[in-house]
Amino acid sequence: MKLIATILLAFFCIVSPVQAASAVVPTVAVQGSSQVEAIPDQAQINLGVVTTGKTAEEAQLENSVLANAVQAKLFAMGLAESKLQTTQYAVYPIHNEAKDQKAPQIIGYRVSHTLTVTADDLSKIGALIDNALAAGANQILGISFKKRDDTQLKTQALQEAVKEATAKAEAIVAASGKKLGRIVSMQENGVSIHLPEFTQRYMLKADGASTPIMPGSIRVNGTVSIVFEIN
Repeated sequence: MKLIATILLAFFCIVSPVQAASAVVPTVAVQGSSQVEAIPDQAQINLGVVTTGKTAEEAQLENSVLANAVQAKLFAMGLAESKLQTTQYAVYPIHNEAKDQKAPQIIGYRVSHTLTVTADDLSKIGALIDNALAAGANQILGISFKKRDDTQLKTQALQEAVKEATAKAEAIVAASGKKLGRIVSMQENGVSIHLPEFTQRYMLKADGASTPIMPGSIRVNGTVSIVFEIN
């Protein structure tokens, strides 16, 4: 009997700490999100030079003359060479409309040359566009804006998201008469940046008045998930 009692006592001594250690601690899981805004300080302007000719060589030659004139004009305005680059160049055949079930014939060629201008002074965007059009560009393919360094914006968005998540958890726990405990886990769900952008493709006439460009605001969204203990 003494042996059995000793074994049972030893068993309970072993089991009790395990049960205590496995006791479920109540928790609350919340998600926080935030959005911060900032004014962009850089713009990218996509200019197009499109020409046509009876031969590919003819279209390319005219395109080269106009593109060089655009570059020279922008450099004369003080634009650094590093701020201007060719981002697309293509030659396309032009076909006539097929009639009487005949295969369409090549009647000419079109050359498309896209130049991307990076502007650090947003007040000069209108002047850059006007001068480029005057020099020979005949398309504005899009204008996009961004922040040269968005690290601080991303950090701020995440910090604000943590604050919102904590406030949510405190409100939920307080409503149940409890207190918020320590953080069990925290996870960043992501940071997204929404840049103002003008992507509509349109043609501009050489005698058309330039439209004032308003950059708008950059929006940075951050979300986090946090699990708190409940005391």
